[in-house]
Amino acid sequence: MRSTAWIWFLGCAAWLFDGAVNVHYQSWLHARIAFTIALLFLAAALYYRSQSR
Repeated sequence: MRSTAWIWFLGCAAWLFDGAVNVHYQSWLHARIAFTIALLFLAAALYYRSQSR
């Protein structure tokens, strides 16, 4: 799983981008949800990155 942790980082970046777009269009609820999901993806990425093979 460690070698595929980059997928979680990519997902985090995608949700951060989505949150930024929602902030730009002043859709505050959707932005907050997107940033929350980005944090979950970041936590998963850090968890899978720290695992040993």
